[in-house]
Amino acid sequence: NELRIRLRNFVTTWNRLEKKNPSPQLLQVYQSYGDIFPKDVEMHFWAGQIAQTKQLYEDAARSFAKAADLAQAELKSGKSHLDQPTLERLLAGSLLGEVEVAEATKKSSLKVAAYNHYLTLLPQGARAGDIRYQIAHTLYEDGQHREAAEQFRRLALDARVSNPKLGEKSADLA
Repeated sequence: NELRIRLRNFVTTWNRLEKKNPSPQLLQVYQSYGDIFPKDVEMHFWAGQIAQTKQLYEDAARSFAKAADLAQAELKSGKSHLDQPTLERLLAGSLLGEVEVAEATKKSSLKVAAYNHYLTLLPQGARAGDIRYQIAHTLYEDGQHREAAEQFRRLALDARVSNPKLGEKSADLA
């Protein structure tokens, strides 16, 4: 445990020194730390942020997904050194980070996986309606028009849609 704390402090201090322009070596150290100590939510989140800064979007998506899964597990178990609001922010931030970097890749499969991951862990999250719309829109862009139309129709009829304009747009596209 003492070694873990020392290594963590070393990596986070290094991160502070390279805040504006993190080096590829810093990302490697974060990833290595995550391999050795796989249950540190914050370190996976920060690794995702650095990978995103370096435009390594697939690495960032993996790190954010890992951080989200760990945050969700710690919220369920109630066993964490972090308080509940911090874990909830890490969960939401990780999921949104995963979505953002997946969209940056422009790969449909990665985008849909990130969208589904968000909805699996935060089905009532603040951005759930937008995420459902993005899933339908991705299906539409991929030429899966029947499935996209059904998704848009469900979204338009969904009373939980927090954004009426999104419901209207979905109805038009359906």
